Amino acid sequence: LLVQNAENGIYLAQTYDSIYFDITVRLTTQNAFVFADQEVNGLCGSDTNKFIGINIQSWGGNGFVVGQCASVNIIDGLSMDDNGSPSTAAILVKSQYLYSTPLIFSNLHIHTSNQNAYHIVLDTGSSAAYLKIMNAVFFGTAAGLIQNNAQNQAGSIVELINVTADFNPAVPLLSGSAPATGVVVIGGRYSGISSIGPTNDSLTWIDKNSGLVPTSISSPSVPASGSAQPNPYPFRVAVYLYGGNVTQVQIVRQWGGPSTTYTVFSNSSGVSMTGQVFYLDPVDQIILTYSSAPTWVWVPA
Repeated sequence: LLVQNAENGIYLAQTYDSIYFDITVRLTTQNAFVFADQEVNGLCGSDTNKFIGINIQSWGGNGFVVGQCASVNIIDGLSMDDNGSPSTAAILVKSQYLYSTPLIFSNLHIHTSNQNAYHIVLDTGSSAAYLKIMNAVFFGTAAGLIQNNAQNQAGSIVELINVTADFNPAVPLLSGSAPATGVVVIGGRYSGISSIGPTNDSLTWIDKNSGLVPTSISSPSVPASGSAQPNPYPFRVAVYLYGGNVTQVQIVRQWGGPSTTYTVFSNSSGVSMTGQVFYLDPVDQIILTYSSAPTWVWVPA
């Protein structure tokens, strides 16, 4: 199916248990492809749909719009190129039903050349958004990779798995105001990313192999004996301890679940540390008990 030279491309009010494939939309002055954006008989919910092999070129408004009624859907093989035309967002997500089951994008190829446009915009109102993006390429000129306008940003999660991003000039990975979004980055390659952006630390995990983790970080000051020091970084760190007279080391695990405290080192007489290493995930805490303060070095792990 080919749709071209139109004001709007394809508009699907609601869809259920359907498969859409091999569709090309190009040269639209407004939105190119919209689905599940309208209630029918007072009911809202379009689910169990698959979109395979969607090609969008030169759109004027938003490119691919996931409407307010979408829930369980898979978009596989979405290719987009704005060819220099003005655009608001390559992908606009408006669904209010993504708080428990993710909207899945796989095999994406997104190019924009508008420095005012974002590749993905979350505009889900008071509902949290849950997106899983796998095997994707984002590149070109843009305002940023992801913009979250949702009111419930603190409960939103975006998973980026094997994603390649290459922007010039550099842009933020995530934009939006606090409370921020959780971001899980696994693998991939990121170039032209100026910052990770405002994240919900309790839901954020950045894989060291992504290229988003710096090679060195600052070590915080050693806190008073018995006081907790949280990991302020959105990635795992290794904490090396030296010297002092330490009687106990505790780790408080907090990422992604309830808080649990583990005693990982204990010696009633106290010992001088010789480079023992302890690992902290994002927002985990380390508690040192000592009669003489040790020194420590934090490194990305």
